[in-house]
Amino acid sequence: MKLEIVTETATLFSGQVDQVTLSSIRGELCILPDHLPLIAELAPSVVVYSTSDSMQKQPKMVVEAGFVHIEDGLVTLLTSGVQESLPLSEQEKVRSELAELGVKISDGASAEGTIAQFIQRRNYLESLLALPSA
Repeated sequence: MKLEIVTETATLFSGQVDQVTLSSIRGELCILPDHLPLIAELAPSVVVYSTSDSMQKQPKMVVEAGFVHIEDGLVTLLTSGVQESLPLSEQEKVRSELAELGVKISDGASAEGTIAQFIQRRNYLESLLALPSA
């Protein structure tokens, strides 16, 4: 199947893959060849894909919000942004925000947002820390 990862300004990846794993707002999706047609809203998360050249699956990139469209052997991710590495200078900032989110989650919902929003943001930040350092 073919995977395309697209932002409003560029196609960041286009190639044949054997499997794609990503997160929608409804949960994790593992997409294999001949997947039924689907449109889903992406949750900011790591996108992992494997090709016949690289049998090991590794985090390839973190996508921001967007949509996934699956049809006729084509998986298209339309996203507002992608990050493939995390600069060392940003790692401490991400860790600090994670600590703040931990407090907000344990305190419950607030005027700043719901627990689900905090958890989604926490998952995104944890995904960023899983990327290679730049």
